[in-house]
Amino acid sequence: MADFADLDDMNFDLLLPWRGREWLVVEPTAKESERLRMLVFTDAMNGTAEVYEYRKLLGQTWNDLIDAGIGWSQLMHFSRAAMIWFTTTPEAAQHYWHLGKLVTLVDLDMLDTLVEKVSA
Repeated sequence: MADFADLDDMNFDLLLPWRGREWLVVEPTAKESERLRMLVFTDAMNGTAEVYEYRKLLGQTWNDLIDAGIGWSQLMHFSRAAMIWFTTTPEAAQHYWHLGKLVTLVDLDMLDTLVEKVSA
C-alpha cells in the first residue's frame, strides 16, 4: 500500500504576503469552491457581486487587511489571487500575483481568444 499522509494532516489554506506578513485565506469547502467556479467561469462575477464573493472568501482576513490600511486596488488583487487559487490552480494564482498591475492593462477575454486561435 502506498504511503500517503492523511489529508487532514495537510494544510491547503493560502497564505499571501503583504507588508512583511502572511495573511491567511482559509480553503473553502469543495461545494463552495464549485459554486465559485461556476460564478467565475460564467462571468457572473461583476460589480457588487464580485466584491461580495471576495469578502465571503477572505472572511475575517478581508476586515483585517482593511484595518491594516490596504488600498482598494491591492485588496482586489489579493482577493482575485485567492479566488484564482481556489477555483483553478495554484500556478495560475501565482502567475496572476506576479503580473501585478499589468493585469489591469490587459483585456483578459481578448487575450484568451488570441491564445485559443494560436493554439488551434
